[in-house]
Amino acid sequence: MGSLRSEIGQLAPLFALEAAGRLGSFTRAAQELGVTQAAVSKQIGAREARLGQLLFHRRPRNVELTEAGRELFDTTAMALGSIARAMREAQQRPFAPITVALSVRLSQLWLMPRLQDFAASHPDIAIRVIAQDSPETVTGADFTVIFKGPTAELGPDWSPLFPAEIRAMATSGFVARHPMQTAGDVLRAPLIQYDAPDQSWLTWRDWARAAGLSAVDLRPSLSVNRYEDALAAALGGQGTLLAWCSGDRPLIAEGALVALPGPILQAPGAFYLRQAGHQPGTAEVRDWIQGLARETGQPLG
Repeated sequence: MGSLRSEIGQLAPLFALEAAGRLGSFTRAAQELGVTQAAVSKQIGAREARLGQLLFHRRPRNVELTEAGRELFDTTAMALGSIARAMREAQQRPFAPITVALSVRLSQLWLMPRLQDFAASHPDIAIRVIAQDSPETVTGADFTVIFKGPTAELGPDWSPLFPAEIRAMATSGFVARHPMQTAGDVLRAPLIQYDAPDQSWLTWRDWARAAGLSAVDLRPSLSVNRYEDALAAALGGQGTLLAWCSGDRPLIAEGALVALPGPILQAPGAFYLRQAGHQPGTAEVRDWIQGLARETGQPLG
């Protein structure tokens, strides 16, 4: 079987057949189609020559479908009607939301506080956020934002967003109660420890070693198993936190925490964006996410 194009031929004669068969006139069909009567007659004649039989009986004042013409007209009218309905339904159907998958902490601290800006400038684009601890397991997501280490295998569909830095931070109120001039002062203040599940989350011991200080007697005053809880404790003035930042900005509302003396650690990896969907609106969402990366720190690459 050949292609539909080779079997059907050009579509203009079919539109001429449908209009002439429905209106009973080449002249009226030409008026509806916006062409000349001679053009309609020529298109019908060419299709008759291709099929080897007449499709219309030509009368002095009108045309009438032959038996073969009636059969082709019925099929053509039904097919064109189905196409027209499908196009109307597609035009009226609202776009599916653009899905963005990322970790819970990155969603809460980086994406959601800024999402209203995108909604204000793109009211016709709906976004669905899937936040979970392992966004790589999300199937069917249009975009995935994830932290990847330097040894991760990245395909061509992954693009760099921004690197990450880890800084010692606390609220200004906490600093007022616990003056800190050196890294040693920071380690002597109450510390909030996040029990990192992998090597990408650096600890206070890593920070102390980077500062050239001993970590033997290091005992955080509070340990939690979720970064969000550690951040909440820090924002509540309970201690100092190793906060993830992009450039000199924490991935939280600016001004909530202030930087403390001591080393700035580079996270062993960076954040990347993967685009999988190409439906209407994905280009705008991609540009917005990449814009956030530029706004919240120096992008990679």
